[in-house]
Amino acid sequence: MTHPEFSGTTVGRLLLGFLLSGFLLLTATAAEIPYSAALDAAAVNLPDVSDISKKGLIVGNGELNAIVYSSGNEIRLRVSKNDCWDMRITTDENPPLPIVDVAKQTFTGEQGKAQPSWEKYVHPTALPCTDISLAGASGQTAWKSAKLDLAKAAATILSNVDTTTVRVLSQRNVILIDSARAIALNGVGDLVKDRDGKPISGWVSAAKTGKRGNLTCLQQNIPGNDDVSGMDVFVVAGRDGSKQAIAVVTSRESKQPLEDAVKMVEATLADANAVASHEAEWQTFWSRSGVALGDTMLQNWWYRMVYFFRCFARPGGNVIGLQAAFDQLGGWHNSLTLNYNAQQIYLTAGPINHPELIEPFVDVLQRNLNRAKWFAKTSFPGSEGAYFHVNLWPFEPDPAKCVTRNKHQHAYMPWGYSWGTNGHSAAVLWDYARFKPGEDSLRRIWQTLEQFALFYCSVLEMCPMVDGRRRIGPTYFAETGEFGVSKSSYDIVFIKFTLNAAIRAARLMGNPKLAERCTANLATLPDYPIETDPSHGGTVIGQWLGGGLPKYMNIGSEVMSLFPADEVTWMSDPSVRELLVRTINHSEKVTQHINSNVAMNIARARLGLGEEAIANAKMCFNPASDISAEQPNGLFYWKIHGYYLSEQVCIARLVSELLLQSAGEVIRIFPAWPRGVDGKFSRLLAQGGFEVSAERIADVIQNVNITSTAGGSVTIANPWPESAMKVVSRKSGIDIPTTRTVCGVTFSTTAGDTYALSPETNP
Repeated sequence: MTHPEFSGTTVGRLLLGFLLSGFLLLTATAAEIPYSAALDAAAVNLPDVSDISKKGLIVGNGELNAIVYSSGNEIRLRVSKNDCWDMRITTDENPPLPIVDVAKQTFTGEQGKAQPSWEKYVHPTALPCTDISLAGASGQTAWKSAKLDLAKAAATILSNVDTTTVRVLSQRNVILIDSARAIALNGVGDLVKDRDGKPISGWVSAAKTGKRGNLTCLQQNIPGNDDVSGMDVFVVAGRDGSKQAIAVVTSRESKQPLEDAVKMVEATLADANAVASHEAEWQTFWSRSGVALGDTMLQNWWYRMVYFFRCFARPGGNVIGLQAAFDQLGGWHNSLTLNYNAQQIYLTAGPINHPELIEPFVDVLQRNLNRAKWFAKTSFPGSEGAYFHVNLWPFEPDPAKCVTRNKHQHAYMPWGYSWGTNGHSAAVLWDYARFKPGEDSLRRIWQTLEQFALFYCSVLEMCPMVDGRRRIGPTYFAETGEFGVSKSSYDIVFIKFTLNAAIRAARLMGNPKLAERCTANLATLPDYPIETDPSHGGTVIGQWLGGGLPKYMNIGSEVMSLFPADEVTWMSDPSVRELLVRTINHSEKVTQHINSNVAMNIARARLGLGEEAIANAKMCFNPASDISAEQPNGLFYWKIHGYYLSEQVCIARLVSELLLQSAGEVIRIFPAWPRGVDGKFSRLLAQGGFEVSAERIADVIQNVNITSTAGGSVTIANPWPESAMKVVSRKSGIDIPTTRTVCGVTFSTTAGDTYALSPETNP
């Protein structure tokens, strides 16, 4: 069945566009990859792929992905697609939704008791589409090697008698396999396990297989309920000799999924340029940015995480949940968890120069805005705007059309009711606008950002005033304690962030009244709660008013003023920076290193503590770590959470932040890179849409170039503080006038021009 809300352009109509884009790529001059040797060195080489969790090789195109692994002599593909979800939330036994009455300072709801919709059912959850088996080859006795080529997005498996190469074509949702092995399409019911190790066949329909001429077909139905229609996944396989194509089309994207899948297989088998088009698209992707580092561990992490990100994110694609591929089903119902996990994924995109990869997150919030508006009015009486519960699933039904209890909404105390979660999402939206500046980007995020600002203004205006400041609450500090506290530092930082962003955006969008309202509310925000830490001889940021010295830290909420909020920067008063250093040091003592390992080290990098950030990251992520160790397949096990966690890609942002920062819209080059280690980067992206390239060799910064993608002025902290900085336009060869400011050197740019920066005198 096809739910009318989610029907889109059919795959058949898209096919011509896919073919045309591939043709254009082939006829254009291929873009150059900045450091091809570094990219090639990040390839994953293994003796075998016998463990789906630790050795599975991931291939994907941003919407469709597959884990390539082996079972006995078979090669297997665990296939996932971003729109393949069981969206049932069974609320029959749930209590009424908790209510937070800000005006009365009261709330309802039992603390910490999960609802039956969460505990009794595996759904809602993302599901794999199929598990494809390639039969053992005649005469096969052993596996010889396996390689994941990141540059060409291809996994190649060698046995003692044959070679198999697997690609998920970048230009269409087709898996292209070069192999003489026989293929079988298998349903997921008996093969895929839930988090308790049980097969999912008890609640997922059995797959049906059949033939369409010479093609093999599989239909996997996923049931629905009174609020959401089910969906069908069609998998169609065909071959021409050793060239084998497998298309995956769902009823969410097409009214005729089987027919479209058949057409895609037939078109792919007839396309002599399928591989060339695929490789050209990946070359274009890799040409956008690159690094070449003296620290090869960090270099490999950057390339592998950027690759993994692109395997499950693309413009026009669907958002991903907690887990991007499925050795087993993802935990926490694989939700978009909006107090850290989902945001960390998409905060990766800007600095690596792929802000377009944020778009699925922007789109899912907008698509579900009606639910967020309803939830705000229902759970926060008297509020305006929109508020998302912490657990969001991508294809939620409109509450106005729901007939089940609680309008198909899962929600319980305390985790779903941190006020700051809206602002945490706003940080991702604002990243999109800052790294991809322009009216189109602002319009794309404005509808959601405006609703977040309205929500914050309305609830703040209901909060009691104490000594001229709002007592923000009742709320929950993410992620510790109970609901009912006030002045949560997590809330303060993200409410402040959202109001500041909304002021700027509202003025540009012609809504001065909202800008004035945000400004008035901003002036009433309280200071952060402060606690004394005797062991560090000073104060640290607390978690909530009266909470005492923090005893446990999970997601790093206490230091999010550094990242992602950009409130505290290297330009802040030294006393503020020292407060954050002490807070980081205390947090390290009370963390279990589960969720905070990336964000805390970005915070360290923001303070110039690069060597400390690198040491801590390697403690957490090195292959021998007992925390979140790097696996043989180049990905990371995430402590408690499992394998193939999507948020791990933010390690690429951590590495990027060591090389380039632009917090506060001031560019800093090599701000946290350790001395004595060479480094180069090409076209990393700064706020304002400035592509920056630079080298540091023998501790000397050189070959600095900035390309302006959108025009406007740019400010850069002088990389050569002992000398004045010279700026030359690459287009005209003319010296560009500069102005010294407190923050650095400012000059005007023209979109499309590149500017060479150098010291007036040799360092």
